Amino acid sequence: MYCENCGKKVKAEDNFCENCGHKLKRVKQIKKPNIKKPEVSKKTLAIIIIALAIVLGLISAFLTVRNMCKPDAIALDYFKAITSNDADKIYSHLNVPDKEFTSKKVFESIMDADDEDEIMNYTVTNTNISADNLEAEVTIKYVTENGTENMTISLVRDKTNKWLFFDNWKVNDEAELVENFKIKVAKDTEVTLAGTKLTEDYLDEEESDDETDVYTIPYMFKMDYPTTATYKVGLTINKTVNPSGFSNRETLDFSLDDLSEKDKKTISEAVLDKVQKIYDDAIEGKSYDEVSNNFTDDFDTETYNDFKDLLNERFDANNLKFFDVKLNRVSLTDEGDLNVSFKTSYSYENNGQEKANAYSKITFEDIKDYKIKDFQNFKTYF
Repeated sequence: MYCENCGKKVKAEDNFCENCGHKLKRVKQIKKPNIKKPEVSKKTLAIIIIALAIVLGLISAFLTVRNMCKPDAIALDYFKAITSNDADKIYSHLNVPDKEFTSKKVFESIMDADDEDEIMNYTVTNTNISADNLEAEVTIKYVTENGTENMTISLVRDKTNKWLFFDNWKVNDEAELVENFKIKVAKDTEVTLAGTKLTEDYLDEEESDDETDVYTIPYMFKMDYPTTATYKVGLTINKTVNPSGFSNRETLDFSLDDLSEKDKKTISEAVLDKVQKIYDDAIEGKSYDEVSNNFTDDFDTETYNDFKDLLNERFDANNLKFFDVKLNRVSLTDEGDLNVSFKTSYSYENNGQEKANAYSKITFEDIKDYKIKDFQNFKTYF
């Protein structure tokens, strides 16, 4: 410090200036308070670090999910699902109505695994998004052992977001759907489509008539639907219904090839039994009333009576035996009865044993009792 009178340097503890004798004024020194800085506890620091990690994690997850929901990512995931035949994932990407016959369960049950060439590599080569951000097209280039090919996948943005915040892009595969597909069957036929029975809800009253039922299915895939038809006569036929862009309807008829070997054998045995009985009863001259239990209530009695009369006029042989039946054709009448065209082999005695064949037709009301509704071309001359 310095003397305020002469400006000479003095000591802090001096009372008078040694140079001029001036009494010195002491300056009080203000001590600065010793303020301790607050210490951050390890627990608080750990909480701060964890909170920052969570925030960074949420941001990272948000960006990752947003990228996963972009059209090119969805198209690529769909492409991978196709190549791996992952029905569950394929369906999750499809923009299809979740109806009874376009449900995930049905899709998984009818989707066939493709045996296409193994894909060695692939990449997204082009992504086009419409100006209104509602549609997109993604082109994927892939390589197989047979060369390079391209697949263009069309997508549409759903009106509802995915997980609240993200665009919900769906594969717009409308070309693989058929709307209002119609299935026509004989009246009172029970139809099961891909394991689900067609109910009256699907019955089209306007197109159905006294002889046929027509079912209308709102949506179906252009895929093979395993179908079972149980007809009024009692036959159950397994068929395949395949909706396509060429026709929006299919008629469930059946032919001999559709019958199981068991049904063919059962029908053949019934035909053989009924033919033998008709001839035996006619040769014995039995009246229709005596044999009526073999026929339906609406059978034309004149058919039997005319056959019996004509047979007895011409038949002068003995031991007429039918021993084999070969089915030529089976079909349904308009009323849903079973028409059977067949060839029979028979033998008889007339100055020695003779063998021959005959071609005839018989109509059964059902295959439970095998009651005869009509018969035609039964031979009367031997």
